[in-house]
Amino acid sequence: MISLQQRGYKLLTMQIKLFTEFNDDLKSHWTSFENECYLYPFQSFEWQRYWYEKVGKPKYNFSLCIIVCRVDYKVRAIFPFGIREFSCAKVLEFLGSDEVDYNSPLIATNMSSNEFGDIWTDLSKEIPRHDIVHFRNLTKFVDKGENYLLNYITSKVTGKSFSALLPGSFADYSKSLSKSMLKDNRRMIRRLKEKGNLEFQISRNENEFKEIVDKLIFQKEQRYKQTGARNIFLDNSVRKFYQKMYLLIKRGINIHLSTLSLDGEILATHLGIHYKDQFYYLMPTFNDHQKWEKFSLGRLHLEQLIHWAIENKIKRFDFTIGAESYKKIWCNDEMSIYSHLKLKSLRGLVGFTYFNLFEFIRSRKVLKRIVLKFIK
Repeated sequence: MISLQQRGYKLLTMQIKLFTEFNDDLKSHWTSFENECYLYPFQSFEWQRYWYEKVGKPKYNFSLCIIVCRVDYKVRAIFPFGIREFSCAKVLEFLGSDEVDYNSPLIATNMSSNEFGDIWTDLSKEIPRHDIVHFRNLTKFVDKGENYLLNYITSKVTGKSFSALLPGSFADYSKSLSKSMLKDNRRMIRRLKEKGNLEFQISRNENEFKEIVDKLIFQKEQRYKQTGARNIFLDNSVRKFYQKMYLLIKRGINIHLSTLSLDGEILATHLGIHYKDQFYYLMPTFNDHQKWEKFSLGRLHLEQLIHWAIENKIKRFDFTIGAESYKKIWCNDEMSIYSHLKLKSLRGLVGFTYFNLFEFIRSRKVLKRIVLKFIK
């Protein structure tokens, strides 16, 4: 669809193109635009394609609805949408589901809110029929730019994300940290080194990657059992999504997998992303064996990760979504997270009610624990 928009004194041509598959044409538009827009790694072409292959299609049966918006034949925004069936209704969502911490469109770095508004008005007419719009994990900002989508939809704050702006040295960063915590960390590291060879290592090859991911999943599942949290790895699609993630490294996404080990025994793991000058802290785990209960293994590994990040000139260490108390110890910046839910037809009423109930339960810790116990 081509529409003409009068902006100032210049007549601009707007083109809206809908893609229903990850083909070479879409890849060309998308990967070129990644150098000219604000985005998170979760909205990169390779991450989105990989997620769709491993989870989006097999688990949710998403129909792709990816919209590329061009003005005067130059890409200005990309909206990675999908439509899935839920309770006889069609739900429009951002691709990524639970495996994506942040959702947003890809927005040109020099775009204004007014230009985005023109694009949003036009593309909204081209989206295939759907009964519910459910956007979650929407960010206030997209990398270093504003998420203009929030200016044109009704939304509510559903959470926070936390991050640490990193200086040039750990000595400078540590000035804002608890001195007693750092002293306690040094004491625990000294005691571990007395037991053997303590090493912080980053995965170096595909076989090593697979071995560490299997250990990560095992440690995470043990933790789920202890806390009563939902075990995401019971779904085979999600399990394979993490087990096969080395494919993303081959496709150019810098997945970062590290361990803290003692004489070869893995004490803690972490899987994250190093993207541009930022690091995304996504999935930490630790060995919960009784012999290690006096050591804060996850915290010790986290400190090593931050040392590594500073040494590698990373500017922001992003702890992503979640208001866990430990994050506030390490962080000096925060961002609001939003959701948008809209009923588009009576067909979607059941689904709309379910999503509202889900958000209500998720926002109340006691009720959430009761429901999780009931559905096990």
